[in-house]
Amino acid sequence: ISGALRVGTSSAVASGTLLIFPTPILDPSNMRGGTQLYVNSRRATLARSPNAGSFWFVQKPVALADEPIATQGQEAFVPPAEALALINGLSPAERSQAIVNVMQSWTSGWHRVSSLTTPAGVLRVSPLGRWPFLSHGTDQRFYVENVSAALDAPGEWVWNTNGLRYITAAADVGQTLALDMPALDKLLVIAGNAYAGTYVQDLEFRGLNFGYTRQLTPDAGVTDQQAGVAIGAAIEVDIARRIVIDSCQINHTGGYGVWLRSKVRESTVSNCRMADLGAGGIKLGLAAQVATDVFPTGLNTVQANSITDTGKVLPGAVGVWIGQSSDNTVANNLIANTSYSGISVGWSWNYGSGNASRNVIANNLLVNIGQGQLSDMGGIYTVGDAPGTVISGNVIHQVRPYTGYGAGAWGLYNDAAATGILWERNIVIGTNDGGYLLHYGRSNTVRNNVLAFGDRAEVYVGKTDPALTKLVFDKNLLIPKSASPFAGFATAPDAIFTANLVSSQMLVKPADITKCGAGCVASPATLTVGTDPRVVAVIGGDATAHAWVSTVAAGAGPLGLAASAIPSVVAVLPPAVVAPPVGYSTDIGTTAIGSRPLNMRYIVGKVNSSITVQAATGTPTGKALVFADSAAVGNSWEPYSWATLNHTKGITKVEFSIKMDAATNFQHEWRDNASVFLTGPSLRIRPTGIDVAGKVVAPAPVNQWLTVRITVPLDTGAGLWTLETSVDGITFTKVGTYANKNAGWKRLNWLGFISNATVTSTTLLGYIKADNTAP
Repeated sequence: ISGALRVGTSSAVASGTLLIFPTPILDPSNMRGGTQLYVNSRRATLARSPNAGSFWFVQKPVALADEPIATQGQEAFVPPAEALALINGLSPAERSQAIVNVMQSWTSGWHRVSSLTTPAGVLRVSPLGRWPFLSHGTDQRFYVENVSAALDAPGEWVWNTNGLRYITAAADVGQTLALDMPALDKLLVIAGNAYAGTYVQDLEFRGLNFGYTRQLTPDAGVTDQQAGVAIGAAIEVDIARRIVIDSCQINHTGGYGVWLRSKVRESTVSNCRMADLGAGGIKLGLAAQVATDVFPTGLNTVQANSITDTGKVLPGAVGVWIGQSSDNTVANNLIANTSYSGISVGWSWNYGSGNASRNVIANNLLVNIGQGQLSDMGGIYTVGDAPGTVISGNVIHQVRPYTGYGAGAWGLYNDAAATGILWERNIVIGTNDGGYLLHYGRSNTVRNNVLAFGDRAEVYVGKTDPALTKLVFDKNLLIPKSASPFAGFATAPDAIFTANLVSSQMLVKPADITKCGAGCVASPATLTVGTDPRVVAVIGGDATAHAWVSTVAAGAGPLGLAASAIPSVVAVLPPAVVAPPVGYSTDIGTTAIGSRPLNMRYIVGKVNSSITVQAATGTPTGKALVFADSAAVGNSWEPYSWATLNHTKGITKVEFSIKMDAATNFQHEWRDNASVFLTGPSLRIRPTGIDVAGKVVAPAPVNQWLTVRITVPLDTGAGLWTLETSVDGITFTKVGTYANKNAGWKRLNWLGFISNATVTSTTLLGYIKADNTAP
């Protein structure tokens, strides 16, 4: 059952040959929407620049004069010169067809080039991004697709009024080519009548092959919130009972494979093979479920399916998604080669909703989750109140994020307000950031799990509800690659640790288990993994306690699945493509009085106005970034602000001007982005002078503009930095050369400005700039 139309054929040709076919007889919205194309059943690449595998990077957000302050930085940004040249060179027709695909931390957006007035050197897009550009780091990727100017690589294609053009790839050589274009969004729709109260029921679909659906970008563009919750599926079911979809193949989709959407109960998706998916595999329920609905989607089963190669159009989609739906079972599935999380459960960020209760996620095999495409993900991810949910017997191999933009990747992930969930007898092997993360939640239990080979802390609690968190962490085996396996608030009384084992077999020196207290003891255990990812064994340690590991691993995934049908585990990804370092200057002059520059981030404590831009004399722009500190702000280190940079090599020079009063206590630091960060240059500025490592090294005049300049060699530098100062802003005096605060510091990711006063004080920053010279 296919949703594609044949748009052309061609005899065998050499690689790199441009083939031209007549314009397909389809609605032009397919052309503007960047539909999909298949060549001999292989997904072709819609013409894009830069080419697949490469990206352009957002250089800085831009505040526009005609946009609301509340959404500043979400509509316009400075792109690299080559990106701007491509867009500015487009004809009006191609400009309207262009799609600007912008990657966020855990999602993406398909934007159009805005027709509104745009400053020179700036790219303005529509719709707004979900978040201000560069709000998650320095390496925000984007590319432009669906324009003829980008058609330049084998395997690419584009369609406009001059016809459909395709550049042959190496796989096409010697083949007779058939080009097929999906013309349908859905292949099978099952729907009862909610108003009449009639259900479709007791239908079975077995042994059928479904394929070739499209996903179009609307003329107005679209952004994804998370997980592709609004994206449709090839098979959609509403208001139905006891529907069976069994032993089917669902391939080459634009969106998801199957969606048991509204009022679907007691239905099953089983023994199906899904691959080459534009979004994800299977969705259950809705993102917003009416609480009074007597029969919401629930009591469904997703079992023994193979879901591989997701996110071909929408990278933020997941293998299996459960929204506001309860009493479902997701068991014995293979989920592999995803672009984001493997399984996602729940859809609320507040306590008390209970809208995804008693779900069972059991005995699934997850392999190659994330694959370095997006960030902030989990092998199995949960969010919201979920009492009675049990997640057990799952085996997760390799959860790897895009490391340049956003948070990381964990095996078992309890996100916001996760409550009442039991994680038991799960095996996590190989993650960037650890085996288990709790953002914030209550009364979760993590027991008898194996968390192994996480690059950072295996257990991380990022935020807590004091006296309410009550995370029970019991009888788990940790085999970390970090000497600090517990991080953040992973400590008593928020976490209750009992009878856990921590192995140091992957470490040079014993792991630090002090945060775990008496709840952890050292173990000599090691973990072995076979070529088949279901072959896992614990060697050494308490054999009785961990005899279950081999049994659980062997039973993960579809029963009887051949090892050859499981994708090879990829433990090490190629280095992430990251943005080149660019010069930095805080946008104080273009920021409205009372607001804050977009290209910095802020912690303002209990007083929102503790950091604002105000009019000032003696600065290049007539404005300054003002830190208004007092006891009312909160912690002594608040307020503070920082710029996120990506200076890793060469020589970086930072310069800023500061004006203080008699009560100023100001700290300036350079840090890297490690989970336990290291600090390079660090100094304190007070009326008593500039203090480095507890020693006053230079005067700091009150109520005058002082300019500070710091120069540092990065990476393989000597571990020293040079300080210069100027009172007139013209003549600089070398103060001295000093050692980095931490000897291992090598890169600048966090450039911080901290007001440490505990009394009322006012400190002004006139400008901040940073330049990096290549080695």
